[in-house]
Amino acid sequence: MIRTEQNRLEHPQIKAVEQSLKRHVRTMSKETSELDTQIATLVAATPEFRRKSDRLTSVIGADPKTAAACLACVPEPGSPTTGEAAAIAGLAPHTQDSGAMKGHRRISGGRREVRASLYMAALSTL
Repeated sequence: MIRTEQNRLEHPQIKAVEQSLKRHVRTMSKETSELDTQIATLVAATPEFRRKSDRLTSVIGADPKTAAACLACVPEPGSPTTGEAAAIAGLAPHTQDSGAMKGHRRISGGRREVRASLYMAALSTL
């Protein structure tokens, strides 16, 4: 949403609108940084979250924000198996077989927030 408002600033029509947009961007940026600080504090204060976050951030490309997004969107207790984790993230291929017919394998389902966070982490490593 911040990016949307910044894009609107590129072609301001009225000075008052430009000032309003700048004020809105500053407010949203400040609130975003405050929320990031609160999330980091919560993760650091909870031993289980801290342990899982440390494990997630040990992967190249994953930062504390990626770890926090994964922790927030995958609250299942315990440790899922590799296949379960892939299915939760929407990265597991699902077969389209029926009887003797062998269909295509497609990636579907899962939680889009987790998939998007993992995608951006992977993209940052390129």
